[in-house]
Amino acid sequence: MLDAIIVLIGALLAIFSVAVLTYPLVRSRSRGQPEMLEAAGEEGLSELDSIYESIRTLQLEYGLGKVGEDMYRQHMNDYRLRAATALRRRDEKQTDAALLLEQQVLLARAAIVDADGSPADSSGPCPSCGGALDQNAAECPKCAAKSGFSGPDLQ
Repeated sequence: MLDAIIVLIGALLAIFSVAVLTYPLVRSRSRGQPEMLEAAGEEGLSELDSIYESIRTLQLEYGLGKVGEDMYRQHMNDYRLRAATALRRRDEKQTDAALLLEQQVLLARAAIVDADGSPADSSGPCPSCGGALDQNAAECPKCAAKSGFSGPDLQ
């Protein structure tokens, strides 16, 4: 019985050791190589994240001595230009969204204006005659029906 427990513990330790040794290899393959930035987009990373990751990898490789200084500077300049382009594109998209929102607000304001060009102060049609009701009016100006609205000074 004791021998079976020792064999079981040994087998579990062997499996754990293999898992610990293979994990970094599997993880590095799934993250992609710095040269394969297009594949990084398929993994769900944004363009900027993949560029920043490539810069970090390049800095690490330069620190370890795997990359020469000339190659380091060339790749770093390339990554900086790509990051600047990506940031510019992102800012343009945000500017486009802000411009679209501003246009929607202007359209909403234009819809509030009456046909004669004056701002519409009405809060809706009168339930009795269908005439326009003023927000602060207690009754309809056409048929004198109670509007049901309580303006700020009608309380």
